[in-house]
Amino acid sequence: MKVAVVNYLDTRNVRVLSGASHFMIRALERQGAEVTQLGPVSSRWLTASRYLHGAARMLGRTYDWHHNLLASRAFGREFARRLKHGDYDIIYAPLASTEIAYLETNLPIVYLTDMTFASGKSYYNSFSNLLPFTDREGATIEKKATTRATAIVAPSDWVTKSFHADYGYDASRLHVVSYGANLENPPTRDEALAQRDVSVCRLLLLGVSWERKGGPLALETLKMLLASGVKAELLICGCKPPAGVGHPAMRVLPFLRKDNPAEALELRNLLLTSTFLIVPSEAEAWGFVFGEASACGLPSVTRDTGGISSVVRDGVNGLLLPADAIPAEYAARIREVLDRPGRYREMCISSRNEYETRLNWDSWAARMMEIFAAIKAESLAARRVDAKAEQLSQ
Repeated sequence: MKVAVVNYLDTRNVRVLSGASHFMIRALERQGAEVTQLGPVSSRWLTASRYLHGAARMLGRTYDWHHNLLASRAFGREFARRLKHGDYDIIYAPLASTEIAYLETNLPIVYLTDMTFASGKSYYNSFSNLLPFTDREGATIEKKATTRATAIVAPSDWVTKSFHADYGYDASRLHVVSYGANLENPPTRDEALAQRDVSVCRLLLLGVSWERKGGPLALETLKMLLASGVKAELLICGCKPPAGVGHPAMRVLPFLRKDNPAEALELRNLLLTSTFLIVPSEAEAWGFVFGEASACGLPSVTRDTGGISSVVRDGVNGLLLPADAIPAEYAARIREVLDRPGRYREMCISSRNEYETRLNWDSWAARMMEIFAAIKAESLAARRVDAKAEQLSQ
């Protein structure tokens, strides 16, 4: 299977797209795919868009620089030119609506994303107060991308429902395939399931945005646990609470980079020695950190919003609370598990099982190869029908 990857970024770079494209490509290659990256591609229009984004923010408005019609048309022309220099079976376009919206090609396109423009606009604060023209550009690009896509793959039902409801996309061509865990060296099963010390409930909050990742709720949950007599602490890694926000049982750790071996090992150890990952996000399209926690046998505590319910299954690899749940409810659910040590152990095991069966990149790639093969066969059959029809017409 010869796969051309269309995205304007360097998709093999582990620091691009949260590392997802890097792990995706490597997993596809392990499945036997011949993967050619057609990017990176520079665009003066995107560069200009970034400046416009900054200017709009100064005025209290939002300009979505990712969805730029001039850049989209330029990308379409450039990728069409690059495609002519190779022999490919299929185009794989991860998070690349802008790149494929105006791409003219006879090759089938598989478009992957974890959010539609419509779902993001009604969900994320970063889409609030959009300038009218950027709203129109975003809607146009997403709609055109769906007309170009032979199939669309997403990690959650939240996304596929939006494609069907907001864009009228054929449900039979929508596929839900769980993302994997972005870990270069995931622990072995024995390492992940080594007995944990639960004499102190260690809550681990990982994320770069204190507010969006639910930092305030996590801190209040800590206070509730302590007030009920549970020995607990909250470790925060990746973000800083606002000045004046803190607690004696709370520790703030520095941001840890996965592309730094020493820091990646430190992050791995945090996941292996904590009691729960607690990331009650206010908004989340997926949440790679939940899959990484599962790889380490660490149950997650989170909020049922966006695409989270597709990665965290309540009572299996974590606790999934209603979107409007209050800190007391989080603390109560945590206590229920801790009061039954056998139940906590079961949840650690089922968390690891979720990683091994579903939340890993090899499982993702195997399913993608099935989708690619079906689309390739369909495309070849269509070409044979067209060729026969042309012969009969002569």
